[in-house]
Amino acid sequence: MIFIDSMYINEGGGKNLLDYFIEELNKKNQLYFILFDKRMPLYIIEKVGEKNRVIIEGSERNRKIVYNTMLNKCNRIFCFANVPPPVKTNLPTFILFHNILLLSNPFEKNKYSIKTKLIFFIKRGYIKLKNSKRYKWIVQTKNMKTNLLQRLGILNENIHIIPFYKNYFPDEPILCDRKKTSFIYIADGVSQKNHLNLFEAWIILSRKYFVKPFLGLTISDKFPQLLKKVKELKSQGLEIENFGVCNENEVKELYSKSEFLIYPSLAESFGLPLIEAATCGCKIIASDLNFVQDIVIPTDMFNPNSAEDIAEVIYRNISSFNIKQTSILIQSEIENLINLINS
Repeated sequence: MIFIDSMYINEGGGKNLLDYFIEELNKKNQLYFILFDKRMPLYIIEKVGEKNRVIIEGSERNRKIVYNTMLNKCNRIFCFANVPPPVKTNLPTFILFHNILLLSNPFEKNKYSIKTKLIFFIKRGYIKLKNSKRYKWIVQTKNMKTNLLQRLGILNENIHIIPFYKNYFPDEPILCDRKKTSFIYIADGVSQKNHLNLFEAWIILSRKYFVKPFLGLTISDKFPQLLKKVKELKSQGLEIENFGVCNENEVKELYSKSEFLIYPSLAESFGLPLIEAATCGCKIIASDLNFVQDIVIPTDMFNPNSAEDIAEVIYRNISSFNIKQTSILIQSEIENLINLINS
């Protein structure tokens, strides 16, 4: 039996990956037991039978108690939330690492405060402390593997690159009329998503290039300062609309109406919207960073730290009559993931 530790996962991309993984295990009638953080949405918890799950308050102390109970009942461990087991074990152990921010350097120039950087640094130290040379690590891109090698010192032979994701969208691009100067950015308002530079680029497009392309956003109410900025820009005559949190069908509709996905993110563990948008037929203009180039060959790229460069690249593409299509470089390998854990 596989013991799946999903402690500390309760939202965002990690939650969606876990939901998909559980669905696939259930299709195969795989025997497993799962540890849930009590903040996990109920619709996911209920996909697992009551006898095959435990729900606890998120803490290392509580996590350790569950491990001491489960180690004699399972034959392998799958840590789904970046952190190795809280106790040493000789059982085959796999760790899915999908939080690039935990590997950030405290001295890097980015959008996070010194306090937040210090928290990332301490968490990274704990991960290194709990690691064992016997453990196997799973990442989704070459960029994440490089970071594990450099920042955590994981042995090269212990890292497996296995991208996996649920494809909610059609295999063929959606064919419909798209406004040539329409952009969508599927992202919440966390710092690394780089909305402020994107907003500044839209101001530059209006004042320097005399164009006002449409920009659609999906920022939640948790980021009132960004929402306030959106209102200010709209009052200045810019074509910007925030659609808030969207479900899969709503996101699909936004992609289908947009000519471009704009993606100025500074750091991503995977960047699923890149695949979704390309699948739906959008052209992608994105940050000139490794995480993008691991997933797609974009239509164009820019320096995400320069609003001027973002604006220039956007203008170049909306002014062109021969725009390059975006290509997807990877595909989901959920079967390989399940086979590895069972090996």
